[in-house]
Parts: sequence; structure tokens; C-alpha cells
Amino acid sequence: MRFASENDLRALGDQIFWNELIFLCAGAAVLALLAGAGLLLFRKVWVRPSPVRGVAARVGLAGLSLGLSLLLLDAGFYALFVESDGQVATLAGKRWFAEHWHPLNERGYRDAPLARLEGHRIVAVLGDSFAAGHGVDDVRERFSNRLEARLGGEWAVATLAQPGWDTRRQLAALRRFSHTPEVVVLSYLPNDVEQVAREHGFPFRLKQGDASPPWPLVTRHSYLWNYVALRLMRQRSSPQEVRAFVDYLHAAFSHPEIAADHRRDLERLAALTRERGAELLVLLWPMHHPESSQPLTGQVARWMEGQGARVLDLALHFDGREARELAASPMDAHPSAEVHAEVAELLAASLCTLLAERDRAPAPGCEAAQGL
Repeated sequence: MRFASENDLRALGDQIFWNELIFLCAGAAVLALLAGAGLLLFRKVWVRPSPVRGVAARVGLAGLSLGLSLLLLDAGFYALFVESDGQVATLAGKRWFAEHWHPLNERGYRDAPLARLEGHRIVAVLGDSFAAGHGVDDVRERFSNRLEARLGGEWAVATLAQPGWDTRRQLAALRRFSHTPEVVVLSYLPNDVEQVAREHGFPFRLKQGDASPPWPLVTRHSYLWNYVALRLMRQRSSPQEVRAFVDYLHAAFSHPEIAADHRRDLERLAALTRERGAELLVLLWPMHHPESSQPLTGQVARWMEGQGARVLDLALHFDGREARELAASPMDAHPSAEVHAEVAELLAASLCTLLAERDRAPAPGCEAAQGL
């Protein structure tokens, strides 16, 4: 999900609000009609007392009370609950974007205006949703923002990232970037190979049964039921889907033509970085489980080290840690704010070491990082 401006975010938030309000009003109207029909039935039609009439009246009253309680629960859930969703399928996940995907600059990136880069030494971070900070409520807790704070006032870090971007789009973003970075950080995930694989007629296809949620009309409009139904579906399908996708990535990297084309894309990015006089630092994120990603990130590490890049393989760093420990939420496998903080420290140390080796002296802002 991408947004061109703050107006798009406000429109999304308004859409979810009105969706919830219409659902609550419609539900209240249905309950009112049922209550009216019940009163008419028991006062005008079924007036003779009997045990059956008494039971029917109590059941009807209980049903109306349950319906009203569910509407109030839905309204309370809307008022109190927002959570990021990696697939942006739930209403709570879409609302997370509306409330947290700020700021947006003139290029549509989740970052401050580019004018702030003037007069600073620049680090440009290229990436997809991981670099953009999907799952991180406060953009100041994202690893690129933490890196800027860590390096100090002489440096500025520009985040050139959008959800769903692959290597080719990142390369295009670097070409469009009008400033001169001193360091380019490529935030890489093994799924960046997917676009190349599709071009070779090898898309990811997940075999699954009926994926429709129960009561689809209610699922589309009820904030609470939408979350419950989709989370239950995700829990049932997620393990096999993750395994299938990781197997697909391994197959794509093992395909000689796909791997060669993907490697050429990465080499073009490294060449452009050299042309602009910048150092290249590659941040390799694992997919889901770190140990299953190591063969893939290791392959990319060898490619990029051959291009003279400094590589930080997070699949090795996070080895042995459970995926749920690293995730932003139960519905979102993107890294949490705590993981971003950890990565920012690792990245600061690696970047400062790179600059110190190049300049034979600590770079400004790197004195503390050198001691990490």
C-alpha cells in the first residue's frame, strides 16, 4: 500500500471511520426493527400467556441484548485498537497506515522534506517496507532515523523506500535522487528477486482452499469481526504459506537465469553508487526465520562483496531467535521498533568503520559508534 500525500492518508482514515459508523447505525436500525416487531408480536398478536410465549419472549430479549452488546463491543474495539498488519488486509491494519504513516515528503516517501539535506553529509537508505518502517508506529524509531540521531548534526539520512519495491525500483529511486550521498545503504530482502522470477515465468502461487472469511458482508464492515476472522484465517494458513514462500525463494535463487538477472540488477546498483562517488553498505534482512534465509543472504553477500560493498548480514546476527520475537505484531512479520533500534546500532558501527577505513580517521559523529 502506497500513498502519494497526507490527503490520501486522511481519506483512508475517513473511509474506515464512515465504514464503522454505517455498520453501527445499520446494526442499531436492525435491532430497533426487531425490537419493534417483537413488541408488536407479543402485544397485538401473541397475547395469550403460555410457557412457550414466556420462553420466546426471554429468548428474543436475550438476542436483542446480545446484538446490542456486540455493537458496543465493536465500537469499543474501534475506539481502542489499532495494529499494523503485514498484508494490510484488516481494517485495523489499514487504519494503522492512516494514523502512523507520517510524515510524507514531496516524493511520497515516509520521511522529512528533502530540503533538510542541504549542507549535510548524506546517507541514502534504499529499500522496501522494512526500510520504510512498516510496523513502527513512530518514524523516529525506524532504523534510518535512529541512525541519523546516532551520527549527529553533521549527517542527514534520507530514506528512499516504499512497500513492495524491488531492486529495480530502488535503483530507479537512486537515479532520481538529486542529492549526492556519501554512503548508500541498500536494505535488502531475499524477496527482492520475485519480480525477476515473475518475468521468467516463475511467479509465486500458493495452493489453498476456500480463503473467503465467514459472513463476508459482516467481515467487510465490522471492525471487530474483520480482525477476528482474518486473524483466525491467518493463523491457519500462515505456517504453510511461509514454508511455501521460502521454498519458492530458494528455487528462484537456484534458477541460473533468474539468479543471473537478479545479480545484474544488484551490480547495476553498485555501479551507480560508485559513479556517484558513494560507499555502498548492504543490509541483508532475513525472511521470516533467520536460519532458513542464510543460504539466500549468504549468496547475495558474496555477490555484493565482489562489488566492493560492505555487507551486514542480519540473518547471521538474528540466528537462533524466533521470528515472533522480531515481529512488529502477531499480524505483522515486519521488524519491531526494538529490532530497528538494534539494527541502527549495528549499522552505525559498520558505517563508521567503513568511513574510518576509507579516510584513516573517525568520521564526525562516529567517535561514540567506534566503541560499539
